[in-house]
Amino acid sequence: MATGYTVSPSFQAGSVGIASGLFTVASIGGAFNPAGNGQTITATSSNSSDNVNAGGSGATTIGPSTGPIVTFQPNINGAIFTFAINPSSAGIRSISFTNNQGWSNPSAVDLIVGDIFTTVSQAITTALNQAPIFTALVKTNNLIDMTSSQFAKLNQFKAEVQPGDLPEVILLQTNWGFAPFASHNSRTSDFAQTYALIMTLDKLASIPLNKLKVAACAALMNAGGSPRGDLSLPGLVRGFNIPMGADDGLNDKRFKRGRIRWLSTMVIHVEFYMNAVQLAALSQVPLA
Repeated sequence: MATGYTVSPSFQAGSVGIASGLFTVASIGGAFNPAGNGQTITATSSNSSDNVNAGGSGATTIGPSTGPIVTFQPNINGAIFTFAINPSSAGIRSISFTNNQGWSNPSAVDLIVGDIFTTVSQAITTALNQAPIFTALVKTNNLIDMTSSQFAKLNQFKAEVQPGDLPEVILLQTNWGFAPFASHNSRTSDFAQTYALIMTLDKLASIPLNKLKVAACAALMNAGGSPRGDLSLPGLVRGFNIPMGADDGLNDKRFKRGRIRWLSTMVIHVEFYMNAVQLAALSQVPLA
C-alpha cells in the first residue's frame, strides 16, 4: 500500500494550447490501492485558465474533466500514472498537489510556457488591451503586437497611415541584459528588457496625447485587475518602471509617415528572473 508519492520532473517546458510533456506520479511504499478505496490526488495549476489532465494515463479523473483543478484516482493496483497540462497562455506557473490520505506530499512542480522575453512583452500588450481607459482611445487593431503569429503574415505595420488608423501604438524591444547569477541570490538568474512604446497621433493638439500617456500608465499599473508592479506575472517579473519618455511633434520622422503629427515614446524597463538550475536545464528542451 502506498505511503506517499513523488512527482517528476520538477519542471517542464510547454507550448500554449498544446499538452505539455507528461508529469509522472509514482507511489512510495507500494502500489496505490485499487480504485474505489478513496485514494485520490488533486493537481492544481496556479493559472486558472489552464486545463489539467490533457493526455494523462493510468488514473481515473473523478473531478472536473477540464479546468485548473483536477482530482485523480489511480487505477487498480497502479504504482504510477501520468498527467499533462494544456496551458492557456505563456508564462510560468506552479502545479501543486494535495491528497486525502495524509501521504507525504512532493514539492510543487513548475511549467514554463514559451520564452520568457516574449511572455513579458505579451503581458504589456495584454495589460493595455484589457484596460477600458486605453481601449477607449486606441482600437484593438491599432495596438501592434509584433509577437503575434499573424504580424508578419498581415504586414500589420503600415508604411502609410490614414486618420482612422490613429492613434497607433507599437511595442518595440530595445536594450536587454542577463546576469547568470544574481548578486543578491546565486540561485536565480536575472534578466532585464527595455521596451519602447511608440504612440502616434494624427493631430498636434497635446491633450489627446496626454490622455493616451495616462491611459498607458494606468493600464500597466492595473495589469491583472489590481494595482501591482509585476505585470500580472508573479514569480517571473520583479518589477517595471518607466524611467523616461519623450514627446516629439516635429523632428522624428521614422514613425510619422507622411505628415507632422505627435509621436510619443514611452520607455518601459522590466526586470524579471528565473531559477538558475531550471534555466540551465532548459538547454536540453527545445522552446515552443
